[in-house]
Amino acid sequence: MSIYTSAVQPQKNDLWETPIRSLDMMLEHLDPSLHYIWEPFKGSGHSTRHMKSQGFQVTNGNNSDFFKQSVPIAPPGMKTVLVSNPPFSIKREILKHLEALGVHDVALLLPAPVLFTKYFREYCKVHQVQVVIHSKRCAFIDTTTGKAGGSASFDVAWICVGLDLPCDINFPTI
Repeated sequence: MSIYTSAVQPQKNDLWETPIRSLDMMLEHLDPSLHYIWEPFKGSGHSTRHMKSQGFQVTNGNNSDFFKQSVPIAPPGMKTVLVSNPPFSIKREILKHLEALGVHDVALLLPAPVLFTKYFREYCKVHQVQVVIHSKRCAFIDTTTGKAGGSASFDVAWICVGLDLPCDINFPTI
């Protein structure tokens, strides 16, 4: 997990990492030869290691504080795409910050109820959003044990912008 400014701190219940199956649901829509992945919320590095093992070039950014990072520059012929499971307690602030940075190529794993919030509707007025629907409840990985916990009590979805997915609502094939 990144370090944050004193004004914006994730909560203890944010310390859960993305299971490989969920990462693969998103990675099946990306191409290692075209997409340079920015994973600013690296946690233990589990997601970064998995994405690299799938052939992707991945950076965790240039500052441990997400709100002080600049957008990484992709190698020639590639585009930078933020792919991450951000701390849920500060998701609104993260969306605002991405907007301020001008980041328009993202895949964020977020609780599905975010789709029904006022701040997300405002975000959608500016961005064409596509979604990869999680096929079942996610069993996030506990950062203290490194093992999957029980299934989350809520549904999640990959909220995507700028990725030209096959359709606006996508269901994983894996």
